[in-house]
Amino acid sequence: MSQRPAPVLVAIERPAWCPQLDLAIEEASRARAGLRIVHRCADPARAARARRRLATVLRRAAARHPGGPVEAGVVLGPASALRRGAADAGLVVLGQDTRRRAPHRIVADLVAHVPGPVLVGRAAAAPAPARVIVALAGAGDHEPAVRAAFRAAERRHQPLLALFAGPAGAGPDGEPRRLVERWAERYPAVPVELVVRRSVDAAVVVSAATHTAGLVVVRAERDHWAGSLGQALVVRAACPVLLVGDPAPARPGAASTAPTASSASSAASSAA
Repeated sequence: MSQRPAPVLVAIERPAWCPQLDLAIEEASRARAGLRIVHRCADPARAARARRRLATVLRRAAARHPGGPVEAGVVLGPASALRRGAADAGLVVLGQDTRRRAPHRIVADLVAHVPGPVLVGRAAAAPAPARVIVALAGAGDHEPAVRAAFRAAERRHQPLLALFAGPAGAGPDGEPRRLVERWAERYPAVPVELVVRRSVDAAVVVSAATHTAGLVVVRAERDHWAGSLGQALVVRAACPVLLVGDPAPARPGAASTAPTASSASSAASSAA
């Protein structure tokens, strides 16, 4: 019997339905994975009420995602408490709100500490024909991002655009091109195009391209998040952004305190 993929975790700021839940359900359905809904509550006095409201969200999500287990729970503590519930997740989904600083701090914290990729955005109708973009800019190991982009394109049945954005004098003729070609051999059903755009500001180039994309994938620089391309795309991109970090060992304090199926069931019964 094949092992079920790691769950998709979606963090919600309020115990109510929100756009990133639709996005998380889409991703869990594509991956045939379970769905874990987590609401962070900073005030313990409000936790009981939050659990009762979350039960309604749980029932609606379970009806929308019949192919896998769905669980929900409340995490008490500061924003960093989300790390524990995300430690064993295959994907973490966050909402996109460019007007508030707090969500951006949460993105930065999760990128730095959780081992899996982080998806930021909201579910929306993708342009037709939509495509997946993988942004190749700057030095570093882009292979995890390229691999994730090919996998996403295959699951979506969409073409892949490998977009190299950099200053004059740099180009994709070296390792970036070989990297894309190598993974293209493993995904022969995914049409691939490699495009070069010369610019001193890669974020401007990639952000403009996202208006014709359903997803943009970019390397997440765990230790250099501030000023990175990933940080800029979280604010500017017109489509969801998949932030893929380098493989990293679990850090101290990352033990999972994810809500269990029993806690989700009790939340539902308490609201009945």
